[in-house]
Amino acid sequence: MHSFRAAMVASLWLAFGGSGAALAETAPKAPLIADPAIRYGVLPNGLRYGLMSNATPAGGLSLRLAFDVGSLDEAESERGVVLAERDVRNEPAAAVTRAIEVFTGPDLRTTQRPPIGDLQVLRTISPAALQAFYGRWYRPEHAVLVV
Repeated sequence: MHSFRAAMVASLWLAFGGSGAALAETAPKAPLIADPAIRYGVLPNGLRYGLMSNATPAGGLSLRLAFDVGSLDEAESERGVVLAERDVRNEPAAAVTRAIEVFTGPDLRTTQRPPIGDLQVLRTISPAALQAFYGRWYRPEHAVLVV
């Protein structure tokens, strides 16, 4: 398995020009600029919103609710019980993807600490730790409603 993984990484490395420079050249040089047509605001409970008129689709409405939280915000002691998801990611295709990520971004936080977490932590997390994480992060002031 190790030699297969090494061969896949080497093949992809050659396909992308032999270095991470090809990936770095595609990275944006400036931050994304918000559309000036978007009207932003904050409700009294801290919920932020963004409103924008859009003619497509006609007569339609699009809603999104986003939270400023993710698995990288979790402490090891708060890691979720997502063993089924971890099992899905534990297959050959996922191993190749992981090897590419580590190769192309060795200093990124996601390659040093996979978002899915450590199997032992996933198996031993307490309900109280999960509730504490939920209570701290899933609050109106950490949410954005986009209409």
